[in-house]
Amino acid sequence: MLSKSNVEIALYDNAEDGYTAIHENQPDLIFMDVHLKTKTSGLDLVRQLRHDGVDTPIILVTIFNMMADK
Repeated sequence: MLSKSNVEIALYDNAEDGYTAIHENQPDLIFMDVHLKTKTSGLDLVRQLRHDGVDTPIILVTIFNMMADK
């Protein structure tokens, strides 16, 4: 849906690549999974980005159903 709206989309499958790309490309909006495939969680990455002064809006998502994961 976003690609049909002439929006550029970049996907990264680990925190390190995403971190670097965010600093290099300065996106307008970030969607990030809470559970990344690395030692660094999505929440940790958000904390690091905020510490670095990145103020881009970030929407955290997860595939887990909170009730089922309790």
